[in-house]
Amino acid sequence: AILREDLAWTEPLSEALNLHLWNWGITVNQTIAFPVGSTEANFNTYWNQIESAGVQLTIPIVSGPDAITMAQTYRNIKPKCLLAGINVLSQLDTYWDDTEGACQYEILMQAVHRTDKTSLTIPFWDSFVSTYNINPLYTGIGSYDAVRLLVIASDSINSFNSDDIVSELEGFNKSNPFIGVGGYISFTNSHDLLAGYPYTYTLFCQWQLDGNKVVVPSYVTSPNPGYYPSSLATGSISVPYWGINNLVAAQNLPED
Repeated sequence: AILREDLAWTEPLSEALNLHLWNWGITVNQTIAFPVGSTEANFNTYWNQIESAGVQLTIPIVSGPDAITMAQTYRNIKPKCLLAGINVLSQLDTYWDDTEGACQYEILMQAVHRTDKTSLTIPFWDSFVSTYNINPLYTGIGSYDAVRLLVIASDSINSFNSDDIVSELEGFNKSNPFIGVGGYISFTNSHDLLAGYPYTYTLFCQWQLDGNKVVVPSYVTSPNPGYYPSSLATGSISVPYWGINNLVAAQNLPED
């Protein structure tokens, strides 16, 4: 299922997911666009609808505070599916407390966590946390890498001329990437960023017991390699104790 904010930015992402998941043999049997400000009752309806359809994975596309209600009702309803996708709010280290722990088991896409994407990642992470007492988001990491890249390019040619700087930046290509905090920055001939490991790529993180957030493995699916090496993982995936439809049986465990 796809559970998205009914906003313009989520529509093309939903369409792309529907297309590519279908191409990979995965059936999307529910696509729900919820209005901003949806209530607990609204989300209860969505989750019951998803559970009735026998969904195994729900992909959220959400950026705002509705994510809190989404997580809390997920815990209350306990639909037998994994919640994994795009949730900007869940990148914040306050999200565990904001949801009162209801985000446990949720998997999110996050640009950086405390793992060795490059030699600069962990030192930057530790310095940022020490200075600001919060975890850095993709905005802070992207800004830092962008400014540092421009400074190094400008210093290298001793010029602020934009054309000269562009020419210098073009030298950071697949065979000569710029080492950033978030990955190895490499530009294509059309000046786009080269995507995929070890260049520009996301990590998959999961909220787990007691508010711990870990980088989970990007599992190999034969014949395709994992999205990133297992060495970047700092933990393993934790499955909801209430199970996943036709995939993982429920466990006789108390509520976490």
